[in-house]
Amino acid sequence: QTARPVYLDDEESRNLGQLEGFVRTEMAQRQSRALQLEVTVRGHTQKGAPWTLNSTVAVEDPELGISGPMWVRSRTFAKTRNGGTTTRLVLSVPHTVEI
Repeated sequence: QTARPVYLDDEESRNLGQLEGFVRTEMAQRQSRALQLEVTVRGHTQKGAPWTLNSTVAVEDPELGISGPMWVRSRTFAKTRNGGTTTRLVLSVPHTVEI
């Protein structure tokens, strides 16, 4: 697969600083969508505190080749009779998040 250049137009940018901000945001959004990991873990807490949005978590998954911190984009707490308490996490690469 050949990479193709992407041309973007921001009609609201009035100077170079605003345009650079627009480009940084666009790049971060595209990169964060490129690698997202959804995992379900037991329980609702990590180290005694509930899973926190907009924080990092250490991930080790040899099958996927992922080793290092990932950003917690969303979480969903669940409780069922058969499965007990679980938390579904959506994670992304930390340096692709633009706050």
